Amino acid sequence: MKQRVNLTLDGKLLARAKALAHQQKTSISRLVEKGLQDLTKVSVGQGRSFADRWMGKLKLVPRNPADPKREYLWRKHGLAGDANSRRH
Repeated sequence: MKQRVNLTLDGKLLARAKALAHQQKTSISRLVEKGLQDLTKVSVGQGRSFADRWMGKLKLVPRNPADPKREYLWRKHGLAGDANSRRH
């Protein structure tokens, strides 16, 4: 169910919004609704890719040559730093 809302906007912003709405063959109400939908999706974690949600949250385990599995994974993913470790 849609409801009416009164907004107060800067005159220059309103003029740009009207021009954009005209260009996209839509209404200012629809532009505002779409913008708010996009903003609320991002703020609650929806609409973002898996990589975006996890970026910066995972840390590499330190390299340990005594651990063959970990050493294999470092080489496999090109993290070992030597020329033979990278797959081409």
